[in-house]
Amino acid sequence: MARIQSSWFEFNGRKSSDLGVRLMDAHGFSRGESRGSWEEVAGRDGAIWLGDGAAGAIEIKRACMAPATKLRQIAAWLSGAGGLRFSGEESAMYDARVVQKIDFRRAAPGANPLYEFTVCFSCQPHPRLWPEAELLEIAISGAQITNPGAATALPRVEIEGSGSFSLTIGKQTMFFTGVEDGIIVDSELRDAFTADGALLANDKIAGDFFEIQPGVNGVQWLNGGPGDDADESGAVRRVVITPRWRCV
Repeated sequence: MARIQSSWFEFNGRKSSDLGVRLMDAHGFSRGESRGSWEEVAGRDGAIWLGDGAAGAIEIKRACMAPATKLRQIAAWLSGAGGLRFSGEESAMYDARVVQKIDFRRAAPGANPLYEFTVCFSCQPHPRLWPEAELLEIAISGAQITNPGAATALPRVEIEGSGSFSLTIGKQTMFFTGVEDGIIVDSELRDAFTADGALLANDKIAGDFFEIQPGVNGVQWLNGGPGDDADESGAVRRVVITPRWRCV
């Protein structure tokens, strides 16, 4: 019981203990359900799993208790989206959103009564490693980076360069054409943007979006596009990676 009372969760940079919120249950562990379906094939026993390799969102519910004087502040705090962390799992941060209503129920009488409530967070299935890793700046093709997480990472990759070129991270290669003053690839959003982030630039890319596998991954680029006579048709000067390492 003492362990539960000392537990906390942090949402949008603010801890539950700062508002007098006490957790009534301990934090567990949830893993997202694989997306796909079983399909039966004529003449074949059993069924075949057809999945897209992705996991669905997860729900994390926590029963809490708080003083009546803090309820308005708590209601304002537990709204919208933000990072979510729990004591006992401080190295993981979930991308979470509160979407369900919160009902506060009086639990104890007195001049300063306590109220019970349950908050439900809808979370992305893979929490990120916390604190977040520093930017990885790579100025020489052939460098190596290491993913310390147990899941693939979906990075934001900023490329300083122009013209036509290819960039390989680990086992995946993307091709770029007609780039002016750089380009940004966001594998989480599955979009490319101009160097200032103001406009979409999906018409300048080809290939699957980058996924950094756990372990060591090489980073290399090749100037010039398919059919070009010389490497002078493109030039990469530097690559800056926001890695977004993730847990399972």
